[in-house]
Amino acid sequence: MDNRILILAQDKADASDLTNVFVNFEMNDTTGVMTFTRLDGSKVTHDSAVEKIALNCYLEGNNFVLELADGTKQKVSLSKFIDTYTFTNTDRIQFTVNGKNISADIPDGKITLAKLEPTIMSTIRQYTLDAQTAKGVAEQAASTAQGWAIGGTGFDGNNAKYFADKSKRYAVGGVEEGDTSDNAKAYCAAAQAAAQHAENMTHISETSFAVNTGTGHLTVQIG
Repeated sequence: MDNRILILAQDKADASDLTNVFVNFEMNDTTGVMTFTRLDGSKVTHDSAVEKIALNCYLEGNNFVLELADGTKQKVSLSKFIDTYTFTNTDRIQFTVNGKNISADIPDGKITLAKLEPTIMSTIRQYTLDAQTAKGVAEQAASTAQGWAIGGTGFDGNNAKYFADKSKRYAVGGVEEGDTSDNAKAYCAAAQAAAQHAENMTHISETSFAVNTGTGHLTVQIG
């Protein structure tokens, strides 16, 4: 018996230890306030804000609407969910908006050398040097071609025009002074005249000559 009393005395709780023990719980379904009652009768309340729980949501115009448990509504503008980006036109790039499409365009002549990648600049400089070299070669070739065609420094007496003029001078004349009778055409005409005269002479059957002693003239009589 004594041992049982001792064990019971050891296992029981003191009233002071049970003072803060909650012995009851209540919740207001309308306000969401929870009430906790201690052993000593004191109460502790906690607002769970259950009335603020969203039971429904929908779009209303440009607003996102939350319908809460207490029947109230909270509206949030859709613009709050969207970041706004501003595209600014400059002299180097122009933006165009067409509905939901945004396009960018670089105006003609607005890309400067400073905006080009270094290897492109190197390539352009090499092309420039090559073009300058080609220009010099072309000018030299043009000068040489002109010299061979019509003469010039280093080509006097050794060009196409010179030889063409010489050919004309000895062919028909009319190029330099005194060449009208000293050319192939003049000699050909003279040869033709001599040949015709010779042919005429072959028709003479009998010829008599007489000299006028008074005048010294020679008279030829063909008969």
